[in-house]
Amino acid sequence: MFIKGKKRGNTYGHIAITGQEGCVLYEGSLLEAPIDDEYIISKCIEYFDDSNPCFIHRSAAANRIAFEMEEQLKDLALQKGCGVEIVLENDDIPELIKKTIKGMGKIKRIEFKWYGN
Repeated sequence: MFIKGKKRGNTYGHIAITGQEGCVLYEGSLLEAPIDDEYIISKCIEYFDDSNPCFIHRSAAANRIAFEMEEQLKDLALQKGCGVEIVLENDDIPELIKKTIKGMGKIKRIEFKWYGN
């Protein structure tokens, strides 16, 4: 199921998100995952004190959110001894991802694999 993701710096990851009905909701680069706009704005307020963020602030916040999700998934994989690939289901899926990914409804399963450092 995994294909090589888009490289960003020394790390990049590929994520597949499956919904309750078993259909794939999103598959692709974690850095290009659909992040909820309200969540981006809340992070722009937190990071930049900007409630009406410009494109630069939105992009910076989205990249930072994706990086935080990637780090959390990597940490979970290492804790579970999974190496560079992890599969999480239902309650094992971090809240950060559940509240961050746009329009995903109820996420049932996440598969994540990263390349690089």
